[in-house]
Amino acid sequence: MSSSGRLEGVIWCRLFRRANQRAVLLRIHAQIKTQGSLRHALPARRSKFRPTPRKAPLYDPEQATADMDATPPVPIISLGGEGDESPLGPKILDAVVQTGFFYLADHGITPQEIDLLFSQSAEFFLHEPEAERVRCQDRNNNTGYTAMQQEQLDPTSRAGGDLKESFYLAGLSRAEGGSSSVDPQYRPPSQMLPPTLAQHREAISTFIEKCKGICDAVLAGFAEAIDLPSNFFTDSHHGQHDRLRLIHYPPTPIVDPDAESTLATSIRAGSHSDYGSCTLLFQKDVGGLQVETKPQQWVDIPPQKGCIVVNVGDAMEFWSAGLFRSTQHRVVLPRSASESGSRFSVAYFCQPDEDARLVPLDISDNIREKCRGDLMARDEFQRRCAAKGVSNAAELTGGQHLRARLTASYRPTRS
Repeated sequence: MSSSGRLEGVIWCRLFRRANQRAVLLRIHAQIKTQGSLRHALPARRSKFRPTPRKAPLYDPEQATADMDATPPVPIISLGGEGDESPLGPKILDAVVQTGFFYLADHGITPQEIDLLFSQSAEFFLHEPEAERVRCQDRNNNTGYTAMQQEQLDPTSRAGGDLKESFYLAGLSRAEGGSSSVDPQYRPPSQMLPPTLAQHREAISTFIEKCKGICDAVLAGFAEAIDLPSNFFTDSHHGQHDRLRLIHYPPTPIVDPDAESTLATSIRAGSHSDYGSCTLLFQKDVGGLQVETKPQQWVDIPPQKGCIVVNVGDAMEFWSAGLFRSTQHRVVLPRSASESGSRFSVAYFCQPDEDARLVPLDISDNIREKCRGDLMARDEFQRRCAAKGVSNAAELTGGQHLRARLTASYRPTRS
């Protein structure tokens, strides 16, 4: 589309957004389609990777703060450099009981490794033929390609699905059809990859292993934060249902920020909470992620140099009896030129094992005293469980919890 055509599309949106809310989204879809056809989390093995202590931390607090327009909206927590033996638990307790989000620095994955994965993701979404994408869908194992608008994370939205496409990856063997040393009980499903990703199988496998190692450290921190043995959660996470997700949000016209209060349809990823125990999110330089810190109060979580965004998932909120918060978040449509191009992100979803017993914990009085100003009231915990289709009194397995959430989020693939 010509530059004049793009400008015309933006003006059209602004003229008609109040007169016809639905027309705005339809116009956005029409413009996207003229730019080319669009193509379209879960239990766990122990990773051999452990974050490597460094002589000098990758994260410089002064420089990191200078890189942002304002004070970071959620805490920045270091996983630790060389000589830092302090436990992670006390560092993250406030973050997980208040918003459930924090930035993680000194995590051990280099910027070069992250950049490489993002370039591999872009290669897939921008160049892989449609037939190859669809051929790799496997809904039974929650792997492979999800098409544009196939997922609707916010069931209350009037939109026809989220404006994004993605590809889910399970733990990969080093070669297609290769053997794995993982206990067969927890071995991820075998997965066919499209050509653009198959050529990077070994690099992607290494990245997944490193994410698993970081999640092991975070889960140990969760346990230590509430005075439990460090292996309390990791023993129920062997990687069987963990997924690495490559995500592409296609170029979209700028939307007037005022439209957000009137257009429930104007969203790249609908308001949702994640299903599992924790999520690692890798962002580049295009923003749009927001977290609902208070009812109807959304705060931007911009990319932070050298940091991963970590958030608590629904399974961990349930497991901790509501002490840890699985907070609603979303990705909004572009509000500036810097956000209007393609947006790529990578998420690693850490899920409890298929047979893990999820029973709300009896939190100690000591921890309750530390967190009394941030404790979730029992009636709020009950309400949140009910909204997610979970009884707060029931014992669930990790697999049961996951499948209930997946069923609510996905639409049948369009023919």
